[in-house]
Amino acid sequence: LENSYDLYGFVKNYYWLDCGNSQTYLWANWDLLRKYSWPITPNGEEYDGVFVMGIINSGQNASIEKPTCFGENVELFNRAKIKSLTSVGNRVKIGEDTIIEKSVIWDDVNIGAGCHIDKSIVCNNCHIGDNVVLHNSIVAPNSKISSDTQIRDETLELGTNI
Repeated sequence: LENSYDLYGFVKNYYWLDCGNSQTYLWANWDLLRKYSWPITPNGEEYDGVFVMGIINSGQNASIEKPTCFGENVELFNRAKIKSLTSVGNRVKIGEDTIIEKSVIWDDVNIGAGCHIDKSIVCNNCHIGDNVVLHNSIVAPNSKISSDTQIRDETLELGTNI
C-alpha cells in the first residue's frame, strides 16, 4: 500500500493461515484442534475432543485435557499432564509429573520427569532432561537439553546440546 502497488484479495468460505513464524504455527495447530478449520482436523480417531492415531500407554493418574492430539506409540508416565491445545507426535515419551500445555511435540522425543513445557515447539529427535522448563521456545531437531535447565523465549539451533 505504501508503495502504491496493486492489492488483490478474495473472499472464500475456507480456512487459511500464513504459518510463517512460530507463533502462527502454534495458532494453526490450536485452530485445528478447536475445529476452526473444519472439515480439516488432526489425523486419527476422535474421542470427545482427543484425536488419537495409535496406542497411548499411560501410567497412573496421567491426565489428558481436550482438545489435544496424539500420534502413534506415545507413552505418558505417572501423573503426566497433557493440557489443552497440545499436539504430540509419534514415539514420544513424557516423564512423570511433566506438564505440557499449548505446545507441539514432534516425533521421536523423550521428555524427562518434572518438566513444564508451555507454548513451545519441540522438533524431531530431541531429548529433554528432568525438571526442564520451556516457555515460548523452539527446540530444533536433534537437540539435547540437560536436566534443571530453563529456556524462555528462545530458539535453539539444530543439534543444540545444553
